[in-house]
Amino acid sequence: MRSGHQTHRELSDEFVILGIKTGRYFSVEEVGAAIWRALQKPTTVAELCEQIVAKYNTSHVQCRADVIAFLEELRDEELISLIEK
Repeated sequence: MRSGHQTHRELSDEFVILGIKTGRYFSVEEVGAAIWRALQKPTTVAELCEQIVAKYNTSHVQCRADVIAFLEELRDEELISLIEK
C-alpha cells in the first residue's frame, strides 16, 4: 500500500512519484504504473501478478521476481508500506 511519505501525479501512461522524506523523484511507466495504481489499496503479490500476467506477456515466475524487486525498491524509498502475512 502507498505510504504517506510520497506524493504523485499521473502523466499520460506514467506516474511521477516524489519521496517526501528523501526529496527524490521516480518515474514509472506501463507495468510499474499498473502496479502503482493497484497499490491504492492493500493487495498481495499474487493479486498484482494476476493482473500483470493477464495483460503482459510474462510468466508467473518472472512476474513474481520482478514485482517483489520493484516493491522492495519502493519500500526502501519509503514510498510504500509492506505488510507481511
